[in-house]
Amino acid sequence: MYKRLKKDTKWSIIDLGKFKIDSIKSEVLQFSEEWNWFTTRQKTFYTHRDTQMFPICLSDETNWDPRNDVEVTQMNRFKKEESNFEIDSIFSKLKEYYSGEIIRCEVVKLPARTSIRTHVDGGPLLHYSRRVHIPIITNENVTFTVMSNTINMQEGTWYEINNQMTHAANNNSDLDRVHMIIDILPNDMLQYTKIGD
Repeated sequence: MYKRLKKDTKWSIIDLGKFKIDSIKSEVLQFSEEWNWFTTRQKTFYTHRDTQMFPICLSDETNWDPRNDVEVTQMNRFKKEESNFEIDSIFSKLKEYYSGEIIRCEVVKLPARTSIRTHVDGGPLLHYSRRVHIPIITNENVTFTVMSNTINMQEGTWYEINNQMTHAANNNSDLDRVHMIIDILPNDMLQYTKIGD
């Protein structure tokens, strides 16, 4: 069980350990048409226009009311049994650590020489959930910034970012960067009742 850090306390990025991603990485390196299967992210959000995404599971963060459960739609599985074993192990660990449920998982490519502009994630679901980044393919010329904290995230490492603070990513290399981004909604957030405006 983790110690909850409120998202208004100005923390930025936490390094929480490592996951085994060897098979996932091997499979993602073979992606081609998978990157063109779901284009809503880059078409909807200007900030993410340069990215491509392969969704594992998604929820409707724009219409969620904190008093209700979250509907999660399973979109894809990996082709290899070992890749699915790795992601199931990751999900299991995250659900236990955050005492919650996986509400979103996407594999996101940031192509070579592109960036994700500075932004803050909006909507109540993205405010109450915890956002985890796991780099699948990266290199030393890729940076991730939350507020004034800029780091080079390492492959297979599990990072929680404070998505309610300004953040951005820069791929200053000639290689594509791929992260798995996972949102986990702690169970106690489902008991939240809004008071006031």
